[in-house]
Amino acid sequence: MGPKKTLMIVIYLAFTDFFTLIPIASAGLSPAKWIGISLLLPGQTSVGFAETKIRAKALEAMAEVDRREYLEDHEISVVTGPGGRLHLVDGHHLSFALLDLESRNIMEAKAPAVMLADFSALPEGEFWRSMEARQWVYLRDSDGRNIQPSDLPKTLKKMTDDRLRSLAWLLREEDCFDEISLPFQEFTWGNYLRKSVSMPDNRPASLRAGLLAAKELAHRAAAKNLPGFKLSHKQTPHGEISKKNSQRIQSLELKTLQ
Repeated sequence: MGPKKTLMIVIYLAFTDFFTLIPIASAGLSPAKWIGISLLLPGQTSVGFAETKIRAKALEAMAEVDRREYLEDHEISVVTGPGGRLHLVDGHHLSFALLDLESRNIMEAKAPAVMLADFSALPEGEFWRSMEARQWVYLRDSDGRNIQPSDLPKTLKKMTDDRLRSLAWLLREEDCFDEISLPFQEFTWGNYLRKSVSMPDNRPASLRAGLLAAKELAHRAAAKNLPGFKLSHKQTPHGEISKKNSQRIQSLELKTLQ
């Protein structure tokens, strides 16, 4: 990372928080180190189980060397909090997928992690205010309701399923909205869809029906202020699902997703 980009990060942090600025390691983001996923504390209550299962299947199908290369290209990010505990910032769905693979003895749940900041010297309350100011924690539950930091699960395995978060990811994969560098973009879209789309379970039939309904909602005026909104898309008509997503949905193992 060059000095100009490092300076931009420091400026961003300084103006998004009124508290003491904790310098990022070594004048830039610290180099990625492989860490055990089970050590991490989640920064959100939920993930989309359907999405994590799809990600796990893709990783399982890779050769070991390809899997390692993929993980090196998709680093997770963490922050050191009070007591030296590691808090996951970005990469919850990938991390949950890795735990799934480890539970089936396919691979160890480890991934390269970039340390965003060392907040270990901060008191608990100031730590969470700093995390919120930087949008490094998502304080809503799987129904979109506001929560407190104390409500976050204590391990990644205790995260719950947000089916509308999976649906939002599939919707983005349909090219119905643009992926942008904004924290929790798919959660924002999931909360929009939650008002109108029913997702009783993660069965392929439910996912297909939910995705078709979501495609109808994606370009309406009510969505125009959502991150990545597009007036229209060209990939597939509203009444169809792309081949890529159709294969993903069909591949899901139902017994793990009820």
